[in-house]
Amino acid sequence: MTQRNTKTEKWTDDAWFKKLTAFEKLMFIFLYENCDCAGIWEIDLEDAAYKMGLNIEVAEQAFRGLSRAYVTDGERIMLINFLYHQNNLPLNPDNNCHKGIIKRLARHPGLWELAKERWREKSYIIHKAKRRLF
Repeated sequence: MTQRNTKTEKWTDDAWFKKLTAFEKLMFIFLYENCDCAGIWEIDLEDAAYKMGLNIEVAEQAFRGLSRAYVTDGERIMLINFLYHQNNLPLNPDNNCHKGIIKRLARHPGLWELAKERWREKSYIIHKAKRRLF
């Protein structure tokens, strides 16, 4: 089972998180705990609703309510801040821990490009290695 870093202060200090509905918070935690090491989750709201004990309409509404937290190619999402909060940015192709992340990003270049745009908006450093990631 994969272990994830989490910032417990989100419950008290994160204005965005605090404004989410209870169902949006549940969906966010579900996505965070069920995405891969790159923060990518294949969209399956029926399965998510079942696992969270929600009806599909509530799950869909919660998912839409989180649209600011992810980019999508229509089949998958990538949580924007996931790699940052897992302390995996900047990505380094020479770091063994980052190689799996980079492989997954290479499989989904559309998500990678969308994520890079959002990371630039947030002034995240994407990579520091001299060689290109892709």
